[in-house]
Formats: sequence, C-alpha cells, structure tokens
Amino acid sequence: MTKFKRQTRRAAAAFLAGVMMLTTPYGTGNISTADAAGSNASKIEFVKPDTKTLVLKKGQKYQLKTNVAKKNLIYKSSKSSVVTVSTTGKLKAKKKGSATITVSLKSNKKIKKTLKVKVGTRVKSVKLNVKDVTLKVGETYKINATLDPKNQLLKR
Repeated sequence: MTKFKRQTRRAAAAFLAGVMMLTTPYGTGNISTADAAGSNASKIEFVKPDTKTLVLKKGQKYQLKTNVAKKNLIYKSSKSSVVTVSTTGKLKAKKKGSATITVSLKSNKKIKKTLKVKVGTRVKSVKLNVKDVTLKVGETYKINATLDPKNQLLKR
C-alpha cells in the first residue's frame, strides 16, 4: 500500500470521527467536522427505526438513531406518561397508549421529524381456519383469522 493511500484512509477516519488535522505553512490545527454531522443539516431522517410507527411493550426501551449527531438534536414526547424520551433519544415505554416523538435541530427548530409510538401488545401469531383452499374461476371463499393475543394493540 502506498503512503498516499494510507494518508487518505487516515483522513477519512478522522473525518468520520469528527476532527481533521490541518497542516499549513503557518502551523497545524484541528478542524471540527460537526457541521457534516448535523448542526447545519437541512433534513432529519430516522436511521432506526425505519418505520413511521414504532410499537413497544410496557417497560421496553429503544434507542432512536438519526442521520444527525445526537448533540445537535432536541427530543420531545407528546405524552410523557406513555413514552419518555431522553436528551440522547432513548425511549422508554411507560403505559399503554400512543404518543408522538418530535426530533428537531437545536440550531433550527423548524427542521424536525416525527415518529408515532404505540405502547401495547404486538400480534404474536395469526391462525387461519383452513390450510388449503382450491377455487375455480369465479368462486370465492371466506377465510377467518384469529390473532394471538386477542387484545393486541395493532390490527391490520
């Protein structure tokens, strides 16, 4: 591996870590790459979860991940009695219900993203009343589904 390739890889690693070393004829110094990680971001996107609605069980914790550094964000829950959110984006389901988590930039509160969170019981299994059905053209057959548990939160 050539010296140039090694230096390029080190520079890329330093950029991802948030600091780059700059060498000039006048001396050396560090340059922060925090803006690349979000203080001047134009859009917030959720990396985790990748859905618009998150379903949690009571007592369950979940860490939100975005394309912007946590230190540049403000997290807020619409119903902290249902779901709380820490300053670092960690959710904790408190009781059954629904809430909206709003994530906004500290530098520009107009740039924000929301996530619906539902606390309750997820569907664990679906049982159908038949295994196989053979139909001819024009025939119909009604299939009944039973959800387990019966008091689940989300029905689709």
